[in-house]
Amino acid sequence: VFLLVYALLGLYPAAGLHPVEELRLLSTSSSAIFLLVLWLNFLLRHSLPESRGSYLLAWLFALLLVPLGRALLRHLLAARPWWGVPILVLGAGQTGRLLTERLLEHPGLGYKPVACFDDDPRKRGAFAGVPVVGTLADAKSWATARKVRHALVAMPGVQPRELGRLLQSYASVFPHLVI
Repeated sequence: VFLLVYALLGLYPAAGLHPVEELRLLSTSSSAIFLLVLWLNFLLRHSLPESRGSYLLAWLFALLLVPLGRALLRHLLAARPWWGVPILVLGAGQTGRLLTERLLEHPGLGYKPVACFDDDPRKRGAFAGVPVVGTLADAKSWATARKVRHALVAMPGVQPRELGRLLQSYASVFPHLVI
């Protein structure tokens, strides 16, 4: 039941989910599951086989150990090639480079940069092992062909109106845009 509820709440794979939001979702859903078990026991007129104190302790331990277990598992599995979700970096300037390097340094965040895109032809090549493969317009077809659904927008110098236009055009290809 826990795994099903966590999956329905988007806690798998939880890439890009803020730690505070993840903790909030974990604690409220775990508490709701414990309350559901209590309610079902009451409805079915069953008494709990264990004492109320042990049930309370189990709930408190779940609130503590589930987030700790997830953090430990994330730390242990982050280096695996199948862990995380692929993400494109839109913008290969200084900000794009820094964000790509940080994502590679912290694989536990769940994002794996697979390619960068920039309109400046001088930025072609690679940095931190991630290739700069084409222009911003190429990103849509590249992502569609490889089924990449996440993109990181790393263009701080773009005017708000232009950024809005870009985001609107990319929203159909990337349901998960990180700015």
